[in-house]
Amino acid sequence: MKPFQFFKIDSLVDLSVKRDTTVQLNFLEGSTREPTLRFVPLNTLIAGRYQKIEIYHEIPTKKVGITTFIYDGVPQEIEFNKFLTPEKFNAYYDEKENVILFCASKDTCKSAFKQLNRCFNFNLESIDFDFAKATDHIDNYMGAWFKGLSSELRAAALFGTSVEDNEHFKDFCVSGMISNAIIPFFNGGRMHQIMITKRSSVVLVDHYNNNDEVELKLLSDIYQEVIKPTWSN
Repeated sequence: MKPFQFFKIDSLVDLSVKRDTTVQLNFLEGSTREPTLRFVPLNTLIAGRYQKIEIYHEIPTKKVGITTFIYDGVPQEIEFNKFLTPEKFNAYYDEKENVILFCASKDTCKSAFKQLNRCFNFNLESIDFDFAKATDHIDNYMGAWFKGLSSELRAAALFGTSVEDNEHFKDFCVSGMISNAIIPFFNGGRMHQIMITKRSSVVLVDHYNNNDEVELKLLSDIYQEVIKPTWSN
């Protein structure tokens, strides 16, 4: 499975420029620094509309511990109360729609979203996928997760063919909220299994051998037919 998250972006932001916040860190002086962030546009156009971008950033995690290293041949120890985890992922920018896709996990997307807005003033906007508005665009469900059902039942999941016809599914839609769902998406003469989440993420359940052209063409159609209509007022 391969996750992508859709974000809106300010049309005035120039995404053709490389940006970098790299700072040297001197551990011996016990100094601290902000997480490194690099935004590298590539001269690559995919599926006729997506500019490929490489993003490198570091996810800060607050945790107390001790790390060791060798300095001048002598073992040293340093206590820390946070550490940085480096992450590198691809993003894809659609200038016509002012939409950017992050190909990364939920935690990585969340961290990069905050850093890009804070460091580079990208004005990225995270828009929730409205399952209530999607009823005119989603005919069938293969599975769905619900939350906020009651104080006794906080979450539940249902799976099966045409699960939307199940009475429990109908009841859950009334009493709770769909947090994510697996649906069949018909495109290019075949059915594709995709998962859509409340955060406007799309997970490609099927494998496409990491073929950017195939994946981005499919994601473009998913955006136009399923995601975009729920973003409209």
